[in-house]
Amino acid sequence: MNSIYKKIEFDFEDIINLKSTNHQQTFVIKGSDRQFNYNTNFTIIKRVDFDNLLWKQLSDKNIPKFEGVGIKKIIETKTGYELIGELKENKSKITVEAKYIIAADGYSSYIRRSFFKNLKFNHRIASRYYYNPKTKINFPTSIIFDDEIIPGYFWAFQMDNNIYNTGVYLAENNDQNIYEMHNYFMQKYFSHILPKKEFSTWSIPYNTDFSKLARQNIILTGDAAGLCDKMFGHGIDNAIISGYLAIESICKLEEKENTYSLSEIYRYKLSQYLLETLSNAEKTYETVKNNKLDFLGTLETIIKQTI
Repeated sequence: MNSIYKKIEFDFEDIINLKSTNHQQTFVIKGSDRQFNYNTNFTIIKRVDFDNLLWKQLSDKNIPKFEGVGIKKIIETKTGYELIGELKENKSKITVEAKYIIAADGYSSYIRRSFFKNLKFNHRIASRYYYNPKTKINFPTSIIFDDEIIPGYFWAFQMDNNIYNTGVYLAENNDQNIYEMHNYFMQKYFSHILPKKEFSTWSIPYNTDFSKLARQNIILTGDAAGLCDKMFGHGIDNAIISGYLAIESICKLEEKENTYSLSEIYRYKLSQYLLETLSNAEKTYETVKNNKLDFLGTLETIIKQTI
């Protein structure tokens, strides 16, 4: 695993100079009966700025790039695929030929729906709202496991200029209205009514069956492959890792002595690097969901192993 993470490098000056960056040393995990404070260095960045950092990494390479293109059609050819796209800026058409396709187009993946029509994932739901209090407040970056939504949680991450990234992560099959639940927490902790117009939701897929994530010369990665943590709902790290593994799988396939299919190679690599992490998260989730035993004690053990 460490060899994969060592490949993910950023210029720290780029992170420091981001206006949205907030460098912190303490975050809090709270339950109904206790809380834990963790002292460790970490950085909170807006997702759009993190994506731009990734794009900058790509921009430094001599690789053809097409920004602001929506894929409209993919045609299989004798040598691979023909991708027909449309520039969002002026609606002009663009055509690209490729031998391989690595799908990194999210939970509602057009590529998965087009070429893996029977592949569906269970999912949970999360919400987000950027709260900008009128006066300076001192609320620590927190993850709060309230009895109302365990094994889900409410989060509040302090960003730049006293802005808080707040959200709710709900367990599967939870019949509670996520807006009402998010609004409940905003009023409980910030005495603030959640405006519906500034509130957004999205689906978080989870999957530990890696046997159907590649076919012919197409590989699914990240959310398109359902590679999210069932316990905590995160997936950015898994998405980046799966991207590297997809490249390594293609390189292995191109070796003359190789006798395995792309699906077999990719499944093996995902199992080697991600299966234990995702399976353990699923086991923890099911334990908490069914028993709600010493949840925070279990969680504290997991976090101490991580940081």
